[in-house]
Amino acid sequence: MKHVFIVNKISGKGAAYGLVEEIKKIAEEKKLDYTLHITEYEGHAKQLASQYHEEDTIVYAVGGDGTILEVLNGLDKRVTMAIIPAGSGNDFYRYFDNGNRKDYAVLIREVIEAPVIECDYGISDRMEFLNTASFGLDGAINFDASYLIRNTVITKGPAYILSILKHIILMRKTPIRMIVDGEEYEGKYLIVAIMNGRYYGNGVKAAPNASIDDGVFDLVAARDNGRIANYGMFINYMTGKQEKDRRILMKHCKKVDIYSPEEMYIQCDGENFKSKELHLQIAEKGLKLKKPQ
Repeated sequence: MKHVFIVNKISGKGAAYGLVEEIKKIAEEKKLDYTLHITEYEGHAKQLASQYHEEDTIVYAVGGDGTILEVLNGLDKRVTMAIIPAGSGNDFYRYFDNGNRKDYAVLIREVIEAPVIECDYGISDRMEFLNTASFGLDGAINFDASYLIRNTVITKGPAYILSILKHIILMRKTPIRMIVDGEEYEGKYLIVAIMNGRYYGNGVKAAPNASIDDGVFDLVAARDNGRIANYGMFINYMTGKQEKDRRILMKHCKKVDIYSPEEMYIQCDGENFKSKELHLQIAEKGLKLKKPQ
């Protein structure tokens, strides 16, 4: 078995790079046939992952959700994927540990020894994603927070708080037509999230009961109900109480097509773009993934 570690040098403000010696130590202790790569630029993890095609290979994404996204999009799906969470958010990995971090030496060993499952992932018209695609208020929040993180000295936590405060005040609604497994919905929506995992946005539990191997997305859509009602609905959404709020549509689905007369702020696992259309479908059990206990 070949073990390939792709380490994002800047992920988690250097936290991933700080694991290099520990990974080498454990790999040599376990006598693994391994290769370790360190990324040098944006898109490098995708390029590195695309070099491997043999079924007896495991590619480890060492970093955060952005590193996972790159590796997934470069990965030959005959190859197994594994994740060593070392980013600042690690939202997809929260599915396994609810955000309760272990000592990295323990975690690295657990990931190496973890069993392999067949996992779902999403396909959009822009990219593949493992955790979520969303638009609306949260897409705009992510868009602005990412800008602050990349272009100022503001770190991830404060950047998201500032962006959330801005967009709660603005409370922008997006007019859309949404076709969900053939069923049509139309109106103005604050947030629409199509979830494979459970968390996004640095710990928001958007889909509390989502499963990564059930063959469906969990769609969560918050429709405009007027400014005062929207604040309460938004709080329920942010705190994982969606199922108790009848104003929030929750639905299992395999295919979603969304159209808007306006450009939507869209994010796929933290990667931002704008478009008037979004087309998504589930790749059921399309990925081999090491699942930590």
